Amino acid sequence: MSKIKDIVKRICGLIPLSNRIMFESIPDLTDSSKAIFDEMVKRGLNRRYKMVWNCHSKDFSNYPKIDNVMYINEEDHPYMMKWLIFSSKCFITTNSFMYSKRKGQTSVYISHGGPIKDCGGYYTLPEEVDYLVTLGGEASKPTADTLHFPFNRTYALGYPRNDDILRNHVNLKNLFGPYKKFIIWYPTFRNIEKGMTACTHDFPIVHDKSALTELNRTLDSLDTLIVLKPHFAQSVTNLESMSNIKVIRDDFFTSHSISPYSFIGSFDALLTDYSSVYYDYLLCDKPIGMIWEDIEEYKTKPGLVEGFEYLSRGGEKIYNIHDLLLFIKDVSEGNDNSAIVRREVMRDIHGDNKICTPSVVDFIIEKAGL
Repeated sequence: MSKIKDIVKRICGLIPLSNRIMFESIPDLTDSSKAIFDEMVKRGLNRRYKMVWNCHSKDFSNYPKIDNVMYINEEDHPYMMKWLIFSSKCFITTNSFMYSKRKGQTSVYISHGGPIKDCGGYYTLPEEVDYLVTLGGEASKPTADTLHFPFNRTYALGYPRNDDILRNHVNLKNLFGPYKKFIIWYPTFRNIEKGMTACTHDFPIVHDKSALTELNRTLDSLDTLIVLKPHFAQSVTNLESMSNIKVIRDDFFTSHSISPYSFIGSFDALLTDYSSVYYDYLLCDKPIGMIWEDIEEYKTKPGLVEGFEYLSRGGEKIYNIHDLLLFIKDVSEGNDNSAIVRREVMRDIHGDNKICTPSVVDFIIEKAGL
């Protein structure tokens, strides 16, 4: 049987690779893959290469119609997907893996987060991936380590998705109303089906309707809006929009044709926790509040990478509802208590990697021979 497989493999190896580049992200058409895709289309690479999005959605009706660009769902077309992966020249992914099966193919994985969660047991890069792209500075090696990926094939070029944090900002008043201040809240997951965490609460700080009402009352008195987006993998049923709290989901961005990172960069402050959006938002040089209520639980499962607590010093720690309300009050009054330390961390993490999409695309073109 092994001889037959070897013969089939040799015969298949005679089939030439197609001028095709494949992309993937979660959600579809987001993150660094989308930024790279847009830059390649801007340069006209879609005139020379077929561009294919390996999609998780099955409805492409709202996806942009671009010459020589195709969308496909693997579940609907498993054999077609196998052929596309077998015969494509280059793979660019941020979540699910597509990688080199044969000589002449190049697989580039752009990590979708800075080094926070120790997810190596759940999320390990296959050895067939050729290159890992990470943030710069002190974030690069911990990212490679937690993904169990060779550091000599890791390149600290920055995340192309973050370019939008610094440009193309959104008019939040047109979207939500004429509030004085806007705060974005991006919590990471707590408990999901894969069992990657074991926190007491599915959502931090605001555990019930009464806490949500208290939070909304304070926000109303300060003429401040919180836009809260739960993690896509976290099911949260007790959250609802109120006068000064707007709950959104992933489909918000596609329905409004908004880049998630242009959106994030438009806010006056960020609330988060053990999420890599912390590293991304450092580029904004605006206040960051970090929900620290369940850090001891999170340390046990899935765990945090070594050094994260030190790197997290750029955010103000929030352990309870009282701390949260104080942070919101400071933001509403224009107080920025962690500015000096936060700027130190920003330099440690990002270095000179500000607008980085063009250099990442140059890197892929060189390595893949496009």
